[in-house]
Amino acid sequence: MFRVPMPFQFFVVVVGFGITVWTSARGLPPLVATRFALDGSVTGFLPREHYRLLMTLLVVLVPACAAWLPIVAAGADGGHLDIPARAHWLDPSRRRDTLVWWRDFCCGSGAGLAAFLCGLHGIVLIANLSHPPALSWVATLALFASFGVALVVMLTTLGRRFRRPPSEGPRAPSDDATRAPAHPSANDR
Repeated sequence: MFRVPMPFQFFVVVVGFGITVWTSARGLPPLVATRFALDGSVTGFLPREHYRLLMTLLVVLVPACAAWLPIVAAGADGGHLDIPARAHWLDPSRRRDTLVWWRDFCCGSGAGLAAFLCGLHGIVLIANLSHPPALSWVATLALFASFGVALVVMLTTLGRRFRRPPSEGPRAPSDDATRAPAHPSANDR
Protein backbone atom coordinates (compact mmCIF):
# COMPACT_ATOMS: atom_id res chain seq x y z
CA MET A 1 0.00 0.00 0.00
CA PHE A 2 1.34 3.43 -0.95
CA ARG A 3 1.63 5.95 1.88
CA VAL A 4 2.10 9.65 1.19
CA PRO A 5 5.21 10.81 3.10
CA MET A 6 4.52 13.07 6.09
CA PRO A 7 6.71 15.94 4.81
CA PHE A 8 4.52 16.16 1.70
CA GLN A 9 1.36 16.09 3.82
CA PHE A 10 2.85 18.80 6.03
CA PHE A 11 3.68 20.92 2.99
CA VAL A 12 0.13 20.58 1.64
CA VAL A 13 -1.45 21.44 5.01
CA VAL A 14 0.73 24.49 5.66
CA VAL A 15 0.40 25.84 2.13
CA GLY A 16 -3.37 25.24 2.34
CA PHE A 17 -3.58 27.22 5.60
CA GLY A 18 -1.44 29.97 4.04
CA ILE A 19 -3.75 30.20 1.03
CA THR A 20 -6.78 30.23 3.35
CA VAL A 21 -5.38 33.15 5.36
CA TRP A 22 -4.28 35.05 2.25
CA THR A 23 -7.64 34.75 0.50
CA SER A 24 -9.90 35.23 3.54
CA ALA A 25 -8.03 38.35 4.65
CA ARG A 26 -9.10 40.09 1.42
CA GLY A 27 -12.57 40.54 2.91
CA LEU A 28 -11.31 42.42 5.98
CA PRO A 29 -11.82 46.18 6.35
CA PRO A 30 -8.98 48.53 5.25
CA LEU A 31 -7.93 48.85 8.91
CA VAL A 32 -7.96 45.49 10.67
CA ALA A 33 -8.53 45.35 14.42
CA THR A 34 -5.61 43.24 15.64
CA ARG A 35 -5.15 44.10 19.33
CA PHE A 36 -7.88 43.75 21.90
CA ALA A 37 -8.34 44.65 25.57
CA LEU A 38 -9.53 42.13 28.15
CA ASP A 39 -13.11 43.25 27.63
CA GLY A 40 -12.84 42.49 23.89
CA SER A 41 -12.67 46.10 22.74
CA VAL A 42 -10.15 47.13 20.10
CA THR A 43 -6.87 48.74 21.18
CA GLY A 44 -4.92 48.59 17.91
CA PHE A 45 -5.25 48.38 14.15
CA LEU A 46 -3.09 47.28 11.25
CA PRO A 47 -3.55 48.06 7.54
CA ARG A 48 -5.23 45.11 5.81
CA GLU A 49 -2.36 44.38 3.40
CA HIS A 50 0.18 44.43 6.25
CA TYR A 51 -2.00 42.11 8.32
CA ARG A 52 -2.59 39.85 5.35
CA LEU A 53 1.12 39.47 4.58
CA LEU A 54 2.15 39.16 8.24
CA MET A 55 -0.44 36.53 9.12
CA THR A 56 0.22 34.49 5.96
CA LEU A 57 3.95 34.49 6.71
CA LEU A 58 3.29 33.52 10.34
CA VAL A 59 0.98 30.65 9.35
CA VAL A 60 3.54 29.30 6.86
CA LEU A 61 7.00 30.13 8.22
CA VAL A 62 6.59 29.60 11.99
CA PRO A 63 5.24 26.02 11.62
CA ALA A 64 7.82 25.26 8.91
CA CYS A 65 10.64 26.34 11.22
CA ALA A 66 9.07 24.57 14.21
CA ALA A 67 8.85 21.34 12.19
CA TRP A 68 12.10 21.36 10.25
CA LEU A 69 14.59 22.83 12.72
CA PRO A 70 14.35 19.86 15.14
CA ILE A 71 14.66 17.45 12.20
CA VAL A 72 17.75 19.22 10.82
CA ALA A 73 19.24 19.68 14.30
CA ALA A 74 18.94 15.93 14.99
CA GLY A 75 21.28 15.26 12.08
CA ALA A 76 20.94 12.82 9.22
CA ASP A 77 22.05 9.93 11.43
CA GLY A 78 20.28 11.16 14.58
CA GLY A 79 23.61 11.92 16.20
CA HIS A 80 22.27 15.04 17.92
CA LEU A 81 18.92 13.57 18.92
CA ASP A 82 18.72 13.73 22.72
CA ILE A 83 16.37 10.95 23.80
CA PRO A 84 16.34 8.42 26.66
CA ALA A 85 17.91 5.04 25.83
CA ARG A 86 19.54 6.67 22.84
CA ALA A 87 21.79 3.69 22.11
CA HIS A 88 18.70 1.47 21.80
CA TRP A 89 16.67 3.82 19.59
CA LEU A 90 19.59 4.75 17.34
CA ASP A 91 20.92 1.23 16.99
CA PRO A 92 21.50 0.63 13.26
CA SER A 93 18.61 -1.86 13.16
CA ARG A 94 16.17 0.77 14.57
CA ARG A 95 17.71 4.05 13.42
CA ARG A 96 15.66 4.47 10.25
CA ASP A 97 12.34 3.80 12.02
CA THR A 98 13.28 6.15 14.87
CA LEU A 99 14.26 8.97 12.52
CA VAL A 100 11.13 8.53 10.39
CA TRP A 101 8.99 8.61 13.56
CA TRP A 102 10.81 11.77 14.75
CA ARG A 103 10.36 13.44 11.34
CA ASP A 104 6.66 12.54 11.23
CA PHE A 105 6.17 13.75 14.82
CA CYS A 106 7.82 17.10 14.05
CA CYS A 107 5.79 17.54 10.87
CA GLY A 108 2.56 16.69 12.72
CA SER A 109 3.45 19.15 15.48
CA GLY A 110 4.16 21.84 12.89
CA ALA A 111 0.82 21.18 11.19
CA GLY A 112 -0.92 21.51 14.57
CA LEU A 113 0.82 24.85 15.12
CA ALA A 114 -0.30 25.99 11.65
CA ALA A 115 -3.90 25.02 12.52
CA PHE A 116 -3.66 27.00 15.77
CA LEU A 117 -2.34 30.11 13.98
CA CYS A 118 -5.02 29.78 11.31
CA GLY A 119 -7.57 29.55 14.14
CA LEU A 120 -6.22 32.82 15.57
CA HIS A 121 -6.72 34.38 12.15
CA GLY A 122 -10.29 33.07 12.14
CA ILE A 123 -10.95 34.72 15.50
CA VAL A 124 -9.58 38.04 14.23
CA LEU A 125 -11.67 37.63 11.07
CA ILE A 126 -14.86 37.07 13.08
CA ALA A 127 -14.02 39.95 15.43
CA ASN A 128 -13.76 42.29 12.46
CA LEU A 129 -17.15 41.25 11.09
CA SER A 130 -18.97 42.87 14.01
CA HIS A 131 -19.49 46.64 14.24
CA PRO A 132 -17.66 47.88 16.21
CA PRO A 133 -15.08 45.07 16.10
CA ALA A 134 -15.02 42.99 19.27
CA LEU A 135 -13.11 39.85 20.20
CA SER A 136 -15.01 36.79 21.40
CA TRP A 137 -13.24 35.58 24.51
CA VAL A 138 -15.20 32.33 24.45
CA ALA A 139 -13.80 31.47 21.03
CA THR A 140 -10.31 32.63 22.05
CA LEU A 141 -10.31 30.57 25.25
CA ALA A 142 -11.69 27.54 23.40
CA LEU A 143 -8.89 27.82 20.83
CA PHE A 144 -6.19 28.13 23.50
CA ALA A 145 -7.70 25.27 25.53
CA SER A 146 -7.75 23.06 22.43
CA PHE A 147 -4.14 23.95 21.69
CA GLY A 148 -3.20 23.18 25.30
CA VAL A 149 -4.85 19.76 25.10
CA ALA A 150 -3.08 19.09 21.79
CA LEU A 151 0.26 20.01 23.40
CA VAL A 152 -0.36 17.61 26.29
CA VAL A 153 -1.26 14.83 23.85
CA MET A 154 1.83 15.52 21.72
CA LEU A 155 4.20 15.61 24.70
CA THR A 156 2.62 12.46 26.15
CA THR A 157 3.03 10.71 22.80
CA LEU A 158 6.67 11.78 22.63
CA GLY A 159 7.31 10.68 26.20
CA ARG A 160 5.64 7.31 25.73
CA ARG A 161 7.49 6.63 22.49
CA PHE A 162 10.92 7.18 24.00
CA ARG A 163 10.25 6.44 27.68
CA ARG A 164 11.99 3.11 27.68
CA PRO A 165 12.81 0.56 25.04
CA PRO A 166 10.32 -2.23 24.54
CA SER A 167 11.43 -5.45 26.20
CA GLU A 168 13.40 -7.80 24.04
CA GLY A 169 11.21 -10.64 25.25
CA PRO A 170 11.68 -13.04 28.16
CA ARG A 171 15.02 -14.73 28.47
CA ALA A 172 15.24 -18.49 28.59
CA PRO A 173 15.90 -19.85 32.11
CA SER A 174 19.00 -21.63 30.83
CA ASP A 175 20.56 -18.25 30.00
CA ASP A 176 20.42 -17.17 33.65
CA ALA A 177 21.77 -20.50 34.97
CA THR A 178 24.81 -20.58 32.70
CA ARG A 179 25.73 -16.92 33.03
CA ALA A 180 28.16 -15.91 35.78
CA PRO A 181 26.94 -13.02 37.96
CA ALA A 182 28.37 -9.64 36.96
CA HIS A 183 28.97 -8.61 40.59
CA PRO A 184 29.28 -10.99 43.52
CA SER A 185 26.47 -10.59 46.01
CA ALA A 186 27.07 -9.89 49.69
CA ASN A 187 26.33 -13.56 50.47
CA ASP A 188 29.10 -14.73 48.11
CA ARG A 189 31.84 -12.82 49.92
